Amino acid sequence: MSVVSVLLLIVFAISILITYMIVRRTQVRIIIPLILGSVADVIIFALYSLSAGNLPIQAALVGLVLGILFNVMTVAAASFFRQNTSVRAQE
Repeated sequence: MSVVSVLLLIVFAISILITYMIVRRTQVRIIIPLILGSVADVIIFALYSLSAGNLPIQAALVGLVLGILFNVMTVAAASFFRQNTSVRAQE
């Protein structure tokens, strides 16, 4: 694994963390971090796939599928915990 690959994985982890914190800690509409995070994650995953030696079409497909999948799961988890916290605070 090259240094570039490791750096891209670190950037991806930071992107996921920022998306989670934005959804979890603020009252922003869910669609905004979902779209922005998905775009960032697709680009990062595609670049990671390219740095791993995959063909450009394969890198684009991997970036699209995995970037969106990870971001949707992150936003769903953050939204779930945000709603659970607000329900308990009201009780």
